[in-house]
Amino acid sequence: MSSASAIGNDVIRAGYLPGLDASEVEWEFLKFERGLEQLTVAVPTLTQAQTIALTRRVRTAPMRYLAPMPVTQIISVIDAAIHLFLDRQGPYRKQLESALPIITGYDPEMIRLALTAYLKTFRGPELARFVTEDLPNPLILDRFVPALKGGYVKAYGPTILVHVWAGNVPALPLWSFVCGLLVKAGNIGKLPSAEPLFAGLFAQAVAEVEPELADCFSILWWKGGDDRVATNLYESSDVVLAYGGNSVLTQIAERVPLTTRYLPFGHKISFSVIAAQALDSDKSWRLAHAAEFDVGNYDQHGCYSPQLIYVERGGKVSPREFSNYLAHELEAFATRYPRRTLSIEEARDVAAWWHKQELSSLADSSNALLGTVGASWNVV
Repeated sequence: MSSASAIGNDVIRAGYLPGLDASEVEWEFLKFERGLEQLTVAVPTLTQAQTIALTRRVRTAPMRYLAPMPVTQIISVIDAAIHLFLDRQGPYRKQLESALPIITGYDPEMIRLALTAYLKTFRGPELARFVTEDLPNPLILDRFVPALKGGYVKAYGPTILVHVWAGNVPALPLWSFVCGLLVKAGNIGKLPSAEPLFAGLFAQAVAEVEPELADCFSILWWKGGDDRVATNLYESSDVVLAYGGNSVLTQIAERVPLTTRYLPFGHKISFSVIAAQALDSDKSWRLAHAAEFDVGNYDQHGCYSPQLIYVERGGKVSPREFSNYLAHELEAFATRYPRRTLSIEEARDVAAWWHKQELSSLADSSNALLGTVGASWNVV
């Protein structure tokens, strides 16, 4: 079985391939660096025959192991796997904390804190709440239960659920992977090239906690635009779930057969609203601190990182004063958690944005641009 593991001091093998020997798989090497630190992640490139064999294994195993397993037991397995990742002295967490800063470029301390908070979302009580909120009766995943309108009903997950993940935020694949397990689907995930480590490690942890589930999922990788592997998987799946930009989602839609359900999830833009009642001398600083964390976490790349904050007039603290509070908090945040190094394209876009906002503030005195050119934060 091939899974995420270290194969050298600075090379990590990613993915999770039940039934395949690593020596029989070709690997492509993705190189990452952060300052003077370098890391290479080896990702699997499968042949058509290997892809077909893996898909068959993942299709049949859930019927034997996941289907008869009570959803409460599945929750317990996931909870135990999450516990392995929350243990900072354990091998999984140590590998993540050492590798993710190099892979993503994000500050190590930011990753440590955000990863802990994120993982706690998937503990047992929270997972039970997920199921209860989405289904009228969680037992509907285990057996036939009485329906409100008479008769009996049972919920079935897809036989094969293919995930195409984005990698802008570490550990992002956890959401759909966990949900796929809860509905007892056979899960096949595509590693994001931007962060190819977490999903394979989590699959390995689940298999470690409950070996019977070891063949119920697989974590692969293929180059974007590789029709050979993608087409085989899409044609063999019941549902394809994909994250990414509009162009990527459109390309996937063109390859997914009409008989396969396609669930695309594009980029989200979030904003915050602060009411006048909350803007007093005591609460305003706390609100600015909370807003600073939401904005600065993962360099404003998260789905819930606000790109815009609406501040209501009429409070004891004006919107302009609150902007100054936020600027102060962002300055402190940037000192503690330095922003990752921008690519040439990103730096160019930031410079163009700054120039536009500077001209706007000069033309209209009601527009203020806080922060300096080239700083890792600005407030308009």
